[in-house]
Amino acid sequence: MMLNRADRRATAKLLRSKTTNGTKQNANTRWLASQGHSDVLIQMSVDAISEHGMPPTDADVAAAHEAGHVIVGLAMGGRFCEAYIVPNQGRWEGYSSVNIPGVNSVENCNALTDPRRGWLLGLQRAGGIHGEIIIGRYHPASSIDEAFVMTSLVHGLSRLYGVPIEVVGTTLTIVTTHIIKANRNAFEVVRSTLLTKRVLTLSEVKDLPIAQFDHDALIPGWLVKPKTLSNKTTADESTVLGATI
Repeated sequence: MMLNRADRRATAKLLRSKTTNGTKQNANTRWLASQGHSDVLIQMSVDAISEHGMPPTDADVAAAHEAGHVIVGLAMGGRFCEAYIVPNQGRWEGYSSVNIPGVNSVENCNALTDPRRGWLLGLQRAGGIHGEIIIGRYHPASSIDEAFVMTSLVHGLSRLYGVPIEVVGTTLTIVTTHIIKANRNAFEVVRSTLLTKRVLTLSEVKDLPIAQFDHDALIPGWLVKPKTLSNKTTADESTVLGATI
């Protein structure tokens, strides 16, 4: 699929609007833009759409995405704050907040200086994309901001520990997917609630049966080894996981 000039302009306009829109659901894109990554995000989006077509815009995908974030956060011992999905200019977006003590309870994290926390925060960040994967609706051109964060994390940890990029990425996928699958019933409750009511409340979350995961058990063996960074790591690779969830 080749994007014409109008399609490319529309893609750039959409991402640029997210960098300035003050709504919570665009917080991650705004943060990345503030770090100077707007052009990279636009190019990633254009490339993904050129190769895979336009991403889905329906409520089902948005609900699964936020359900993934919520379930991973709760399974890591987080406290639920809020979650919703909302239509915006013909497409559905969402937002969720689960406060995990010591993980996303403080904002910025550089995975090169705090790799353990960076990894755990990465799992929670990856929950949305893997929620879409669980229901078979993930599209490479959706959630470009989160894909950028995941790519930065994987590349940064790969260089830091001397582990192949493919191993880091695959491990992140396996662990995140395992958390959601272990809580599949709760995931479906959260997803269906968001899909029908558009908003998830604390009362609907507090009695969910959530399989808990000890943080230490989520850390891969290669990550607990001493750091062996032999080459200079670029700013792009170390700029990870600072957006507000």
